[in-house]
Amino acid sequence: MRRTTWSTGLTQYAKQRIINSDSEIPYNRKLLLWEDPNDTSAPSDLVFEDAAFNTGSVREDYGHRIHTSKRYTYTSQKYAVGWYAWLMQNNLDYAAAQMMPALVTALYTRTVFGLNALLYALGSTPCPLGAPSYSALGIAASALAQDTRVLTAESLAHLAERGMLDPAQFAEEVTWLLLHQDVLTNRVLGTLQDAASISPLAGWRIVQVLENMLPAVSDINRGGSFVQLLVQLAGEYGASIEVPEALRPKMRGQTVLAKNLRALEKLQPHPTELAEKARQHAMELL
Repeated sequence: MRRTTWSTGLTQYAKQRIINSDSEIPYNRKLLLWEDPNDTSAPSDLVFEDAAFNTGSVREDYGHRIHTSKRYTYTSQKYAVGWYAWLMQNNLDYAAAQMMPALVTALYTRTVFGLNALLYALGSTPCPLGAPSYSALGIAASALAQDTRVLTAESLAHLAERGMLDPAQFAEEVTWLLLHQDVLTNRVLGTLQDAASISPLAGWRIVQVLENMLPAVSDINRGGSFVQLLVQLAGEYGASIEVPEALRPKMRGQTVLAKNLRALEKLQPHPTELAEKARQHAMELL
């Protein structure tokens, strides 16, 4: 498994509208880019292995990859991405970085070819995921197509059920995307709720994701909705969640955030069947 220090960047899509029958990427939209700062932008002269790991061309090819993600035939793109995801199964951060144009396209377009293959691979990874992969899952959680969001929820649950989901790191990437308004609150919320419903352990990991998101909820559009879901799930698991000190001034008033923060503070720990099932599943993974 390769390790790298990833850097994020924002690139402009050539000040051009991307229009299709479903939706469009807004004019001058800033698009998320993950790249290894050590990569070159011209991988054509590299040996096969180095070229497979090279993310340097994504910045230059962003527009072209948006175009092809919507216009390649399903079969060709599906097998190309599936093959690359298999090749990079121990280094899926690179696959996620390469697929970032397609992932961003999925926010505005219902059909993005090859995306399912990446989501299946992320959910089934045998190795710990890094920031680009969790960023990819965060974007897919807000995809326009409901079936993509459902698959994302299943991938998150599958990671959780195998002890491979890092709630803190996933929360960090989702929070960043929400703060920069790259993803929509209602879509992400629905995906997290779906993931939590798949199994007791998946639900508990989503509780931990939401708890890690708490410090930033006041700065997220409709952030009170995430606290509301946390109150619901934490109650089902009999968990007590501490309200961060920085949020205590936000508990006053009648806003959705204030009401749910007060409800969160009232939760008392108590045993539940759901929590016991999650605990037993987690113990089996040890």
